Amino acid sequence: MNETDFARQPVRLRYGVSLLRRRQTILFMLVFFGLPLAALAALVVLLGLHLEEPRSLATLLLKDLRAALADDPAVVFMLWLLPPTVIATAAVLLVQRRAWLRVGPGGIEGWLPRFVGFGLTGQTVGSWQIPHDRIRAVRLFAPRRSGGRGRLERRFVKAQRIRASRIEIETDRETIRLSPFPWYRPDGPDHRLAMHELSSLSGADPASYVERAPLVEHLRPLGLTIETAGEDATDLVLFGFDLSRDRGMVAQLGLLSAAGLYALVDTFFLLQYTPLAPMPWAPFALMLMVAIPLTLWLGRRAPVTERVVVGALTVASLAVAVYPGLLRFNAATAEPRVVEYAAMAPGRFQAATGGYPDIDLTGQGLSEYWAQHDRGASHPFTLLRGDAHFWQLDLAPLYERTRDYYRGRDQ
Repeated sequence: MNETDFARQPVRLRYGVSLLRRRQTILFMLVFFGLPLAALAALVVLLGLHLEEPRSLATLLLKDLRAALADDPAVVFMLWLLPPTVIATAAVLLVQRRAWLRVGPGGIEGWLPRFVGFGLTGQTVGSWQIPHDRIRAVRLFAPRRSGGRGRLERRFVKAQRIRASRIEIETDRETIRLSPFPWYRPDGPDHRLAMHELSSLSGADPASYVERAPLVEHLRPLGLTIETAGEDATDLVLFGFDLSRDRGMVAQLGLLSAAGLYALVDTFFLLQYTPLAPMPWAPFALMLMVAIPLTLWLGRRAPVTERVVVGALTVASLAVAVYPGLLRFNAATAEPRVVEYAAMAPGRFQAATGGYPDIDLTGQGLSEYWAQHDRGASHPFTLLRGDAHFWQLDLAPLYERTRDYYRGRDQ
């Protein structure tokens, strides 16, 4: 197909990362992230007004933050992980914004990057061109059925269906699949949702929003007949299946979210224990023996791909949640013992009496604190051994000592 075929009044479309219009998306992000920061700043100012030296509040907060970082290496790890995550996300979004479509009398062509996850949304990635005379059929899958019980749930389901609606362009060689609604005209009015439309989405017909998309509107003048798929064909949402309409998949997603959130919060923000010996494998094996049959039964009505993907994620999250849960159980069923240890090297300690495991805390990032303990110096540690039958260290008393040390050093 010649480039000149698209020169006759072509329409160029860009791919948006949000269902909201660009300015509305920016405003939403500013409100979502800006309000908590503004509230924190206001709190600091209000607290500072009651101090003789308001500037000392910021100094105090910085000292507390530094002590907290020294106490909890998990927080340090998360902070180090944040910059590359932000950079990688920004890079993906920038590359995704380069995706384009061009619709003209000669046909349609486009380019979608392969490595930003378009394949997961069912769209055809890569570079392709379809001359007008090769198009055999155009089908629009725009769901109309309502979903959800409450107003908030209906909004979520309908926004999900708008995003998952697709258009299929069938040729004599291949079928091109696109999600029509996110594609917008950069040189024309933005058809995407405004905030007031999003708030009233629970009572709207999702198909009406899809049909106003520029991709659909500019295919009609080409003389193409756009077939609208029936209701049964619109069951394919997101990964090809509407997870929200299957109770078993909803239950799995609930387990996945609950177990994953618990494992994340307890492991990185709340957990104050560390094992001093290999943890028993029986609880992990028992969880797998229960979780695998349970996920297979809950996903029995879903297609194979969805059943495998969601089931594997659910089983993995439940298995990961066993780690902090086992430490909690072992601590709850144990009597704390304060044991005197002798320093063997910075961060390495050996019990003064037999029967207790060695302690290696070199990974805690407390080198300055350990440096004050000469070889052979005594240091108390709180140990626990409960019904799980393994020794673990209670880090809370250690964190109190290190916090006092770093605060005193910075004064």
